Amino acid sequence: MKSLAGELCKIHNMPRTTTPKRRGNGHVYEESKCVQCHRDRENRRHSEQKSHLKRKYGITLDQYNQLFAQQNGSCAICSRHQSEFKVALAVDHLRKDSI
Repeated sequence: MKSLAGELCKIHNMPRTTTPKRRGNGHVYEESKCVQCHRDRENRRHSEQKSHLKRKYGITLDQYNQLFAQQNGSCAICSRHQSEFKVALAVDHLRKDSI
């Protein structure tokens, strides 16, 4: 596989950097992005998270963060801390009167 590190991004005309990534099946591949493409992706992901919380649970990201802080970063069901999980804690069994 040809490495794209050091080549210019076709969108932002900035140098690309290569980062090794691992898929869920254990396969390792290289991801090549410029700094701005990386920022754009993070901004999109943050925006998608906010709209998902509002659409599915009817809460804002601030309300999610407030619940997370009230639970000291732990799952309300099993009491395990966020650091024990590979993904963010989910909103589950949330009642409207509990916000």
